[in-house]
Amino acid sequence: MIITSDDYVAYLNRAAAVIRDSKDYISGLDAATGDGDHWANLNLGFEAIILAGEKLRKLPIDEVFKQIGMLMMSRVGGSSGILYGGAYLAAAKAVAGRNHWMQKGSVWRSRPWWRI
Repeated sequence: MIITSDDYVAYLNRAAAVIRDSKDYISGLDAATGDGDHWANLNLGFEAIILAGEKLRKLPIDEVFKQIGMLMMSRVGGSSGILYGGAYLAAAKAVAGRNHWMQKGSVWRSRPWWRI
């Protein structure tokens, strides 16, 4: 299955909606082990990604991942921003020079992961 930048941005829009609607749940989980601010930080990062969505849709997939990584590092507070951002920067390197991402061997045979 080929996943384009447009596909990935559509997935991120859906993920952002789930995150936005899960404030109490995510905050509660974080409050049990931390300071309870993870939802606020994660939501800030996803809001920035959604605002950049139209720009991201026009980029090759490696540049999409790089831009998301930079946004996460600059918008998500604490160590989470560095972790999420670093993961996206590593993904950008893994797909360097590609216009799309080829998903192989998906465990979601009947429904692609990006359509959740």
